[in-house]
Amino acid sequence: MITKTQLISTLDKLPENMTIDQLVDSLVFIEKVENGLADSASNRVYSKEQQQKQKPPKAQKTTPEQADQQRKKTPPKPQTPSPKISPERQTGRGF
Repeated sequence: MITKTQLISTLDKLPENMTIDQLVDSLVFIEKVENGLADSASNRVYSKEQQQKQKPPKAQKTTPEQADQQRKKTPPKPQTPSPKISPERQTGRGF
């Protein structure tokens, strides 16, 4: 949370002419930095090694040849027959 003093200090550092969106972006950025500093001070951080363990492995790139082979291995999807529609419903007079 941003205190009133921090808000006034931030406003003093901002340019004279700016949009509301720019102001909100600045305030959100400051809040995120403050939250990050608080997390760091409370030791709620991950080491680089811990972060690397949590990352999923990178997907391997598929070459065009491998993609062709994969398509050949995959059986085609069976086509489902279309439902039978009575002649009355086809013309719209059956309702």
